[in-house]
Amino acid sequence: MKKKMVLLLIILTGLSTFGCHKAIPLNMYSERFDIVKNSEADYLPGIVLEVETSVKDLVIRNHEEEKILIEAHIEGIGKSVEEARENAEKTEIELSEQDNRILISNISPRDAKGTSLALVGYVIYIPEEFNAILSSSTGDILIEKVKGDLNLNNSTGDTIVDACRGDVSFEISTGLLRINSLEGALSGSSSTGDIFLENLKGSVDIETSTGDVRGKLQLSGSTDKISTSTGDVRIELIEPSLEVFFKSNTGKIDLGNLTLESSESDKKSVAGIIGKGEGKLEIVSSTGNIYLESN
Repeated sequence: MKKKMVLLLIILTGLSTFGCHKAIPLNMYSERFDIVKNSEADYLPGIVLEVETSVKDLVIRNHEEEKILIEAHIEGIGKSVEEARENAEKTEIELSEQDNRILISNISPRDAKGTSLALVGYVIYIPEEFNAILSSSTGDILIEKVKGDLNLNNSTGDTIVDACRGDVSFEISTGLLRINSLEGALSGSSSTGDIFLENLKGSVDIETSTGDVRGKLQLSGSTDKISTSTGDVRIELIEPSLEVFFKSNTGKIDLGNLTLESSESDKKSVAGIIGKGEGKLEIVSSTGNIYLESN
């Protein structure tokens, strides 16, 4: 079995080693031209990969090779198509290696006001069965078909996890977290961003302040917890077998089609057993509502 190592990716979105990118005045530069430039780097255990995305998105995918492959998707901008193509082609992607660190950055043409005339996003392929730590400030992160544990940290960008297998921990400020498909444990906190759990098979321990939590869960029989301050919780449970405790101080609790055995309730909470009660689920909200369904 391949030994899991950690690949650390620090995503410096919207920043530049050579100075901050200024906002592009779209009324001046209406034409676009897209090209792709490819590069690669050797993978070493514990390597740190720093990536500058220049506003565009970052996509992380697995592949079977023992190296890191980088696709730089460059969008040149100009007053004409020819000028946009020239700006895209003049944009250079630099890989700087020092000790156990690789910095991926770009140098793009600028106008007289210092405005960057190209946007750069990346698709990065990392080896299978390696863990990753992803950190972003303003850009979106998409992780597709990755096997291994993920540690996600995003400030204002959105984070999407699709068809992944492994444990995911996260810390998000205002961006949303969308789990399209995950087999593993999900844990972490969000301040104002919503959390969408389209298809999660495993366990949850998540917390949000003002964001909502919505999703479809097939829990593995462990101890699971969802808590919010003002956000609503709307969950569909797949084949549940749980001891449950639901509480909202001022919001309402709607059990939908759930049937509880040995149930107890008061004005603020409901407790009971669904099925054989093999796991435990606690959902707590201060002022938000709690809605539940079972398939």
